[in-house]
Amino acid sequence: MRLACKNGVAGDTLTVNGDYTGGGTLLLDSELNGDDSVSDQLVMNGNTAGNTTVVVNSITGIGEPTSTGIKVVDFAADPTQFQNNAQFSLAGSGYVNMGAYDYTLVEDNNDWYLRSEAVTPPSPPDPDPDPTPDPDPTPDPIPAYQPVLNAKVGGYLNNLRAANQAFMMERRDHAGGDGQTLNLRVIGGRYHYTAAGQLAQQEDTSTVQLSGDLFSGRWGTDGEWMLGAVGGYSDNQGDSRSNMTGTRADNQNHGYAVGLTSSWFQHGNQKQGAWLDSWLQYAWFNNDVSEHEDGVDRYHSSGIIASLEAGYQWLPGRGVVIEPQAQVIYQGVQQDDFTAANRARVSQSQGDDIQTRLGLHSEWRTAVGVTPTLDLNYYHDPHATEIEEDGSTISDDAVKRRGEIKVGVTGNISQRVSLRGSVAWQKGSDDFAQMAGFLSMTVKW
Repeated sequence: MRLACKNGVAGDTLTVNGDYTGGGTLLLDSELNGDDSVSDQLVMNGNTAGNTTVVVNSITGIGEPTSTGIKVVDFAADPTQFQNNAQFSLAGSGYVNMGAYDYTLVEDNNDWYLRSEAVTPPSPPDPDPDPTPDPDPTPDPIPAYQPVLNAKVGGYLNNLRAANQAFMMERRDHAGGDGQTLNLRVIGGRYHYTAAGQLAQQEDTSTVQLSGDLFSGRWGTDGEWMLGAVGGYSDNQGDSRSNMTGTRADNQNHGYAVGLTSSWFQHGNQKQGAWLDSWLQYAWFNNDVSEHEDGVDRYHSSGIIASLEAGYQWLPGRGVVIEPQAQVIYQGVQQDDFTAANRARVSQSQGDDIQTRLGLHSEWRTAVGVTPTLDLNYYHDPHATEIEEDGSTISDDAVKRRGEIKVGVTGNISQRVSLRGSVAWQKGSDDFAQMAGFLSMTVKW
């Protein structure tokens, strides 16, 4: 059986005055906005039974949160005289996407609605106490509603985060400060967290950077400065899974960065005392986000990332180094506006960001040329990452604060070549966790 109101215009009504038995497909045209959206409707005035698959043709709309929903099936018969046992389900993946939101088909008081919000399970009420006299019991909690986001939103957030984080460095991550050097650095890692309270995010990251000194010289009595160059390539792949609909979107981006580095040491020869480090890079990325049955979104992102870092290297005992650090990082990589495969207009609503880091570096310089290291870091991002899709702003502030422990070792292969390896663990709010490995080789001449 095939029931069709589908004619490219929403608002038609198909009325069944006798008994209705499913087993077929219902085709409907509908606007997909808020509760007041116009839609075709199936009206049933008798007994109902059977299962019906619903196919919704979204003729217009930008996607908006709903509360009651968009009515598509109306059981108009008297429920005291007629039985309503019909079941309706959306075809395919079980949802209809428009803009940033996924609409599901929900039964409410014998009728069926398209809703872009789901009920968040409330906390159970407090148990009634047993005092005398008996007080008024605590009322049952009112259900809360949460918009159902499309999984692609998580892909956009993943790509934007990766683009701004891929080429970040600390002083020891690039060449400089100890004569003419060349440094090759390889990074690989994975992180996961929950975005917007409902999107399970995962990302695999890999970056290669090459840096080298261009100029260096003395500063005052025994100070030292240097100017260098850095370039890199990064490839990142991840996915976003909706905890509400079970859908998944895949994302990936790859890009390049080029820039300059500079360092200053108060006591260059002794490698102790105060120091300053800075770098400035321009990065550009190609991005794509895809979801089953919804096409691939391809777009670009680019911008400036920069850092100013300060520290003080203290040698309290033989071979032991203690170094407090502070770093401010400017994150200016922004995505271009683009039109997604679902016809939604996607842009980045939150602009440049400033990330800060407070850290403590320690190492033990042994007589055999092997130096174990331990780093403790605290990161803070004051602003949330925000994406705007057809006028709806989705904010992700899950990773504003996180801590890091990093252990490593540096060893000299020869007088001119050294290797450094380390492993880092990060932990933050909203289930954020990251593990990364770092390997670098430095050549002096």
